[in-house]
Amino acid sequence: MGNTFGGQIMSWMEETARICALRHVRAGYHNPTFTVAGSATSSSSFIDLLQDVYLSTTWVDAMVFRGKSNVGDRITCKAQCNRTFGCSVEVGLRVEAQFPGGEVRHINTGYINVMCLRNSTKEEIQMPELTPETPDQKQQ
Repeated sequence: MGNTFGGQIMSWMEETARICALRHVRAGYHNPTFTVAGSATSSSSFIDLLQDVYLSTTWVDAMVFRGKSNVGDRITCKAQCNRTFGCSVEVGLRVEAQFPGGEVRHINTGYINVMCLRNSTKEEIQMPELTPETPDQKQQ
C-alpha cells in the first residue's frame, strides 16, 4: 500500500477547521446579542443568520507533517478554536492516523484562520469571544 496524499489530509483539515468555526458561531446563539457589520442582532434573528453563514479560510498559519499515513489508515482530525480576532477565528488542528488494530500516530499539526461572513451580502459576522477555562485552553 502507498502513502495517503498530503493534499487530501490538508483538505480534511480545512473542512474540520470550518466545522469547528461554525460550531463556535452556533454556540454564540446562547448569548443575548451579536454584532453583525457593526449592528446588534437579537438571538431570535440569529437562527436566520446561521442559514446565511459563509466560512472562508483566510490563511494557513502553519502546517507541519510529522509522520506518514498509509492508505487504509483511519484518519482522525481534532480541532479547537484557539482565539478570535473580530470576524475570524484561529483553529488549531491535530491529525492522527491508526491502522485498524494498531496504535494511534500523531501525523499532522496545523493552524488555520477562518473568517465568518454573510453569504448573501458578504458582511462580516463578529465571532463570539472565547473564554478559556481549563489550563490547556489558557495555554493555547
